[in-house]
Amino acid sequence: MTTGDGATLSVRVWEKPGTVAGATPRDILLVHGFPASGGTFAALAEIMLLGASDATLRLVAPDLRGYGDSDKPATGYTCDRFAADVSEVATALNLRDYLLVGHSMGGKIAQIVAATKPAELDALALITPGLLAPSLSLPDLADRLAAHSDAAKTRALLSGWAAHPLDANDEEAVTADGLRVGADAWRGWLETMRGEDFAAHAARIAVPTLVIGAGKDPQRTEAELQGVVESIAGAKYARLPMSGHLPHLEDPVTLAMTLSNFLDGLPVETA
Repeated sequence: MTTGDGATLSVRVWEKPGTVAGATPRDILLVHGFPASGGTFAALAEIMLLGASDATLRLVAPDLRGYGDSDKPATGYTCDRFAADVSEVATALNLRDYLLVGHSMGGKIAQIVAATKPAELDALALITPGLLAPSLSLPDLADRLAAHSDAAKTRALLSGWAAHPLDANDEEAVTADGLRVGADAWRGWLETMRGEDFAAHAARIAVPTLVIGAGKDPQRTEAELQGVVESIAGAKYARLPMSGHLPHLEDPVTLAMTLSNFLDGLPVETA
């Protein structure tokens, strides 16, 4: 799909084949973190489809601008522009009563989208999310900047975010994703977007919200995530005790169960 400012975004879609008569359709829009792509959610999506026994389920995951197979323009690396891109994906695919899921950087973006109160947004789930308030300066910022386009440094950076060694295939995939990130996008998150202040947006989020933390996350403390819970009216907290910053790769089964249980508890609208 093409955004309002002309960037072409690659979008992955996972669907359960066939339509069950009388089933309530459910759309899930997944927003990846830095420096990943929509493909990072493949295992999670496949597990959730296996568990969707009696309902139509569609999971959608765009590659954000500058990432994966999407265009890599020189501009547009701000939280507002990313949020607009995500909203345009939802509109282009005609998502209805959808669950918006954001991981890490994608969690910050998802909160900004939710604060605009899209009519079709049903609920919000934040997986080890980036904070709406400006994040603290990174002591290893220079090292992270230097990791761009360097396979060994990218592998080391991302492997260090997991609580336990990643599966070899997952390690290769996250490294490959990191190597595909454009230079402007890489710097955009590290130097600009992390520091953008959207703290006031939390009070505008008016949908059921689940914040998912990880007991061994080296990037986001549970105290920080409790602050996210407290800033969003009615938000709930779920903890994955054995996971690090990449629960969709480290423990996709438990994460899928957590999201499915959240979905099952949402009110179902009738026509």
